[in-house]
Amino acid sequence: MLIRKMFPEDIDIVVDQELEVFGSTLGTKMLNYELTVNQYAHYFVLEDDELIIGYIGLWCVFEKGQITNFYIMPDYRGKRLGEKFLKFALEYFMEQGTRVISLEVRESNKAAINLYHKFGFAAGGIRKNYYEDGENALLMIKEI
Repeated sequence: MLIRKMFPEDIDIVVDQELEVFGSTLGTKMLNYELTVNQYAHYFVLEDDELIIGYIGLWCVFEKGQITNFYIMPDYRGKRLGEKFLKFALEYFMEQGTRVISLEVRESNKAAINLYHKFGFAAGGIRKNYYEDGENALLMIKEI
């Protein structure tokens, strides 16, 4: 398994995978902007034999950070890869001087919520009707 920076040539694969995993996507235009213009955005992919099997998007804005998106492809779940990837992200945040990290997660995504709890994230509120389908998001926060 290899964690590396995401490049513009990875966008089409990530968009297809986002659609499969989430049923929606940040989109080609947004991801291209994040990778080429947004100085606060840091995106990484997880590879297995050069095949992208997950990605994570991070925003580092001075002492505040946000996980913008994060997935592991379904066939690779249950192998602790999410833990490895999240640990990498938290270490990266620390290197960037980030002190508080936030994220939103679907209320129904119990596996992700459990993972975030395991890494010290706490519930910080609810964002009503956050997702396109009307599902609420649980706001989670961690101080490091």
